[in-house]
Amino acid sequence: MKRLSLYLDTSIWNFYFAKDAPVEMEHTIEFFNEAKKRKYDLFISALVLSEILDAPEPRKSDLLNLLNGVEVVNLEITAEVRGLANKYLSNKIISENYEDDAIHIALAVVNRIDLIVSWNFKHMVNVRVNREVNGVNLMEGYKAIEIRTPLEVKEYD
Repeated sequence: MKRLSLYLDTSIWNFYFAKDAPVEMEHTIEFFNEAKKRKYDLFISALVLSEILDAPEPRKSDLLNLLNGVEVVNLEITAEVRGLANKYLSNKIISENYEDDAIHIALAVVNRIDLIVSWNFKHMVNVRVNREVNGVNLMEGYKAIEIRTPLEVKEYD
């Protein structure tokens, strides 16, 4: 059976260490335990790497160690990705102040990833964003994308 392809935004990496959010942290750790068994094909981008490298120590080292413990493919931010992200922004699906979130979504869509995994409820994991993003995707000739939490990904097994 084909493994699910998953784009992991930066929130997933951070919640692995989120002692102030123990429930989300537990689900994230369980998710990464499954990922380390190569149950999924994992994807990130230079944007995720940049956000990790901008983290203060010791968090940055923790994040880099976690990243090195799983196999990931780094997706390129192309003109096509930027163009689709700009559609999300110009349609006011995502605020221009959160352009990076639009880029995360566009990266997954353009690269035909099955799911985006995130804990970012405000800008990504919510019904309005999912519906409106997919409206743009279909109008632009792309397939729909699902944006889920690690807990929901486990239910696909």
